[in-house]
Amino acid sequence: MSSGNEQQKERLVWTVHEEDALISGFHAIMPAWKCDNGFRTGFLQQLEKEVKAALPVTHIKARPHILNKYKTWKREYGLVASMVAKSGVGFNSVTKMLTATDELWNEMSTEFPERKKLRKKTWSYFDSWSIVLRSSTKYRRHFPSEFYRTRLRIKSGYRLATSYNASDHNTSLGSQ
Repeated sequence: MSSGNEQQKERLVWTVHEEDALISGFHAIMPAWKCDNGFRTGFLQQLEKEVKAALPVTHIKARPHILNKYKTWKREYGLVASMVAKSGVGFNSVTKMLTATDELWNEMSTEFPERKKLRKKTWSYFDSWSIVLRSSTKYRRHFPSEFYRTRLRIKSGYRLATSYNASDHNTSLGSQ
């Protein structure tokens, strides 16, 4: 039986430097570890190596620390991205905050009370999350030319560039 003290030892408050190292780690492993529905098995251990390379004295472990941060970031990214997808809601890349009229915020707050707290919160990593956390399928659908120019498929240990034909893809953001 574990006591409260043992559970508290595992709890980690991330510093800005640690979060930056984790984001950099995600960017470093993406070409080899990203797949259509997330990341391949073993990506957490690879991220742990990347974070340790950037911050040798850190005590961050793949489980539970990186896994919990990944889940939290995915949840927050999904929430913010769903807000930005709504008509009238935007994202200010300078202030890193959601933007909308007072009327729209009041309407959304009555419909979804948990979104009220999002109004004054800054989302420093939203740009990086949009690259790292969105599924490759959605990324392909919304930004096909960028996706096919940069995406590398890993097959049998060889990296093969994927060809792109613009006429095969719909680039409208409205349909999903």
